[in-house]
Amino acid sequence: MHAKRSLAMAAGLMMPALVFGTGPEAFEAAAMEAVMLSGLQVQDRQRRAERGAVPALSIQGLASDPWYGYSPEQPIAVGTTALPRAYLEQLRGTEGEPLEFRRAGDCAAADADIDCYEVTYRGLGDSVTLFLDLSRADAVYAPLGFTYID
Repeated sequence: MHAKRSLAMAAGLMMPALVFGTGPEAFEAAAMEAVMLSGLQVQDRQRRAERGAVPALSIQGLASDPWYGYSPEQPIAVGTTALPRAYLEQLRGTEGEPLEFRRAGDCAAADADIDCYEVTYRGLGDSVTLFLDLSRADAVYAPLGFTYID
């Protein structure tokens, strides 16, 4: 059982494998179970993220496209209604200032669920509008004019 528990832990699982026995069949069953439990763990992480229990995304760097996040045609793809706040709380002003933001509403988009957020920080002047795509998940970046925290 110890070898199967190690296999499950090596696969990134928080619980040991439930398969008992020895030999190649038991090892294969434990490997298949590890894959299945790994998928369940991803689903569980998404559910916990939606409840705010875990950080769900990480900003990958600064965007190189000047329109990234500033237009509904190039929104920030956060992928779910639970993540805009987590994303915006990681953004900072150019000198590390915390943001103030509010949801300004839904934005018309033919094939996407896009929310608009009015965002500002001390020293910015006028607020800017950022567009967040709730229907598509992808790597997220900080738009030009912002920095971020890890």
